[in-house]
Amino acid sequence: MKKKFIAAMVILSFNTSATISLESLHAEEAAEASKVAIEAQRVRDINLKAAQEKARKQAKAAADKQAVIAKASAAKRANEATAAKVRQEKSDAANDERLADKYREQAYEDEIRNLELIERRAVAKARAENADRMVNAKIDSVVADVNIKKAEGDRIQSTADAARMEASGNKHLKEKIGEAVVNESKSLF
Repeated sequence: MKKKFIAAMVILSFNTSATISLESLHAEEAAEASKVAIEAQRVRDINLKAAQEKARKQAKAAADKQAVIAKASAAKRANEATAAKVRQEKSDAANDERLADKYREQAYEDEIRNLELIERRAVAKARAENADRMVNAKIDSVVADVNIKKAEGDRIQSTADAARMEASGNKHLKEKIGEAVVNESKSLF
């Protein structure tokens, strides 16, 4: 606007025959100023709207950025939780496998102990049976010795009885012979 005014002044100063009056210039300048003011207000409004739109876009971009960051953070936490869960599951699986191995080994050791116990019992039973056989054999041997001694004693007793009977029979025979001799001798007299 100032350029037009200056241009008009320059033209007027060189042109003496100009019909444009100073007042009309002022009115034109006032109208132009009004137009410029309106245009300036419109530009300010456009700039304000543009600034508001820019601020809205920046706010939206910041909100979108925050949403992306929050989403990425949530995804990271979810991934970390999933990784922790997987690690825990692996740890639990390894622990379960270790416990299964431990229980399997314990069952195996228990079975070995049971077999050793059965073996010891069988050995003890065999030893007891062997000892019983030996005792029974010893008892049978002692009984046989006692029977032999008893038989020997019976034989000796029988021999003694026979000898006594013979002696008694001889005595009786001798007594009878003696009586017969005495009776014979009495009859001779």
